[in-house]
Amino acid sequence: MLTDQTSELPKGLPLFLTIAKAAEVIGLPQSLIEKSFMTPAKRPSYAPPPPPHYRSGRSIYILTEELSAWARSLVESNKAQDAQPQQQPQQTTVLEALPKKRGRPTNAELHAREGGGGTIQPQMSAKRGRPTNRARTATAVQALEAVA
Repeated sequence: MLTDQTSELPKGLPLFLTIAKAAEVIGLPQSLIEKSFMTPAKRPSYAPPPPPHYRSGRSIYILTEELSAWARSLVESNKAQDAQPQQQPQQTTVLEALPKKRGRPTNAELHAREGGGGTIQPQMSAKRGRPTNRARTATAVQALEAVA
């Protein structure tokens, strides 16, 4: 197992290691090393960049000589991240937190973007050029509420 005190790998290792053997030698979870080989766009934020390696088809062979330097760089980068002050996350509304969908936004999304509140604008029918039934009902309800 590779720690801060012992930064050298055990003697007698082959030139190349599989992911499972490399995980066993340096003491990291195998899944973390596997995730490091994902494309940068799909790689999780906690997964480090991959160690120096060769690919042969679907097989991945990690260079034993470079493994200890890679593990040390992970420890150093982790210490550097811990030294940086943590920023407070900005508060967002529910609609800002949701991913933006393609296509026409819903009435609720439009209403939230306009700042909420206020009156409901009648939605025009594309075929007839007049307010839809739902818009007429909403307008009638607003009129009754104003009278009451």
